[in-house]
Amino acid sequence: MELESEIIGYELNNKWILWMEDTLFLDGKTVDQFSAIKGAVTHQNIIIVASSTEIILLTVEGDIIEKMSSFNIPPGIIQNIGLSKENFLLIKTNDEYYQFDKEFLQWEKVDGIEANWSMLSKNEIPESIMNNIKNEYSGEGLSLYRIILDMHAGRFFTKFGIFFADFVALGLIFLTVTGIYNLLKIKSK
Repeated sequence: MELESEIIGYELNNKWILWMEDTLFLDGKTVDQFSAIKGAVTHQNIIIVASSTEIILLTVEGDIIEKMSSFNIPPGIIQNIGLSKENFLLIKTNDEYYQFDKEFLQWEKVDGIEANWSMLSKNEIPESIMNNIKNEYSGEGLSLYRIILDMHAGRFFTKFGIFFADFVALGLIFLTVTGIYNLLKIKSK
């Protein structure tokens, strides 16, 4: 099977961060759904990947530490991510630069800072990793566990699924309350 989609790749300390069709991969294994990558760096044994609207922090094994959305990142569209000479995490948004403190707690706006900005890898993606992506992409079907987990998280029906899961939860609450009301009404007669 040939992959027809574009694959964007960053090589970081012998690890490959790859993106294809809204899916983020680490060394050919699926990590999570993610918008198109704008950059990736390693910092304090953490892999940090940025899209235009979010940042995801990963362990070197590919486990998600945290996902930061527009609520926890500076305003604007992220264009790149990098490290300052002092080893602080930086992002470039529109025409502004922001620096994250070493504890990953707060962003501050900075001016005229020199940085090592993330760049796409010029090396060819290893064949073993490409084979892993092909296997992940073609898949072996979904396990019941994954289907239940995705339904519970609201990811089963894409963005609509979150609202659907909330609607179902409200319906269950309504049925529970009315059931208890009817039970008490019958017992009181």
